[in-house]
Amino acid sequence: MSEIEQENRHSADKCLDTNEVEIVRGENFNGIPLFLLQRKLESMHPLRTILLVDDNVDDCDLVNEAWKETLVCPEFRCVHDGTELLAYLHRKGEFSDRERAPLPSVILLDLHMPHMMGHETLARIKDEPSFSRIPIIVLTTSKAPRDIQRSATLGVHGYIQKPNTFSGYLQLLTNLQQNWQEILDRPFSGHSNGGWSGNPAYC
Repeated sequence: MSEIEQENRHSADKCLDTNEVEIVRGENFNGIPLFLLQRKLESMHPLRTILLVDDNVDDCDLVNEAWKETLVCPEFRCVHDGTELLAYLHRKGEFSDRERAPLPSVILLDLHMPHMMGHETLARIKDEPSFSRIPIIVLTTSKAPRDIQRSATLGVHGYIQKPNTFSGYLQLLTNLQQNWQEILDRPFSGHSNGGWSGNPAYC
């Protein structure tokens, strides 16, 4: 089981009611075989940690303030480029502490950054089995069709143009929480008539 699968299972276990956890550890739960419940735990991917990757400090602050106001998940972290993101995921250097760098439930990724551009970062993550299943949503100012299509090809779960207002970020995080399971189930296709549209009003 990969690191992300182990942490997701741990998170899912924490999300269950205490009494249910004790019963699940027995042979069955309400007549359901334990192995089926174990599969359910492994498939759950709760929204616990949002990791924003953006070199714009003002945008990081805006998203952080929106998170504090909405509290759509327990944890929020921000890094400033693709190199820092990879160090975070591999828990290198300043990110070696698990408490300081919890495995993200979702990555919000800007495209135009120094050191390592967003698409290069995407490709690197998707090539690593331990991290390839982490949902990634592009959060960018770019409307360029080539950026949208390349992001879709690399397997993102959404493509969102950055809001212009703080209320827009509040709505974005709220919709992310409300549509979380659908976002997981319907990866972004790059077309409005297929897959997840990535419309900021929707997420």
